[in-house]
Amino acid sequence: MSLINDGSWQVASRILAINSVNYIAENFSYEEGTSKTENVFDENGDPSGSVTWKSVPTGSATLQMSGSQAVPTQALSFSSSIRGATVNFKVVNVTTPEEQQGRKKVNITFIKILN
Repeated sequence: MSLINDGSWQVASRILAINSVNYIAENFSYEEGTSKTENVFDENGDPSGSVTWKSVPTGSATLQMSGSQAVPTQALSFSSSIRGATVNFKVVNVTTPEEQQGRKKVNITFIKILN
């Protein structure tokens, strides 16, 4: 008996609609970003303050693909719910899709769209 994943059985954390194509996402992860603080010094070398900023939030996911689905490309956008709020993302990296025992998957990384 052979088993084939046609993409119709969802085993994942969420559905991502990228360029009007629904992908089943495995291992969806999202990181708010880290804060970085640098001290500011005056002309005498004495501390006069500090500046703190956050890095751009990023994430990654493994997408399950059926045989007819197109591979997502860089710069495509999608939305997903994070802690009850809708957040917009842009795909920044896509790996080459690989197939193993009838299952086709691709890894993506993405960043939060800030404006």
